[in-house]
Amino acid sequence: MGDESLRDGGTAIGDESLRDGGTARDESLRDGGGEDESFRDGGTAIGDESFRDDHLELATGIEYFGTARVFLSDFQSKSQMQKVQQPKRSIKWRPPRYGMYKTNYDGAVFAESEEAGIGVIIRDVKGLVIAALAEKIPYPGSVEVLEALVARRAARFVVELGLNDSEFEGDSEVVWRALRTADGAHSSMGEIIKDTLSIMGSLRTFSCSHTRRQGNCAAHALAKRAIISFPLLVWMEHVPTDISHVVISDFPVT
Repeated sequence: MGDESLRDGGTAIGDESLRDGGTARDESLRDGGGEDESFRDGGTAIGDESFRDDHLELATGIEYFGTARVFLSDFQSKSQMQKVQQPKRSIKWRPPRYGMYKTNYDGAVFAESEEAGIGVIIRDVKGLVIAALAEKIPYPGSVEVLEALVARRAARFVVELGLNDSEFEGDSEVVWRALRTADGAHSSMGEIIKDTLSIMGSLRTFSCSHTRRQGNCAAHALAKRAIISFPLLVWMEHVPTDISHVVISDFPVT
């Protein structure tokens, strides 16, 4: 009786409590496992969200970068189109003022023979040739002095032809500035400049201007041709046929 009650009690108390304790512990263990699940769930929620956020930011950055590249490419294309659409302004010979002649002059150096060439061409307001000259001289030692000698020869040529009004134009900026300011400070060409201005001063009217090589092509061609001048050649109302195309290209467009 006692044993059975003990057994029953043991069963009732011990076994049941044991079972209850085991069940509780199992339940709590399973609940603890639930914490693991909640941890796993929490880890999934936090990790995946941050992973997705990182990828979203990366994708957004790539999209912005791609857009910027498109804008840059479009800008560069438009810039290239503007460069193509805006070609450099062409520099050509310009006729003189009405009632004047234009005398263009230029020099060329023949280094091998230590000589130089002088080219002068005089044209009217219509671009028609009045006279042209090609002369070969010894090289004076510097380009500046050569250009000064060429300007003086051009002035003498105009006087020799009996013309009274002329615009003198060359592509040497140094000589042009010296003539414009009557500056004889350059020891190497000071006397030449003074002499040139004295010759020009004998004309009724004269002026001096500067142009680029593209606007002085005919005089330059004559200067280069002077290498076969013996030592001087003059043409009246025309130029040699081998440079006639240069003069024709200078005719004013009407």
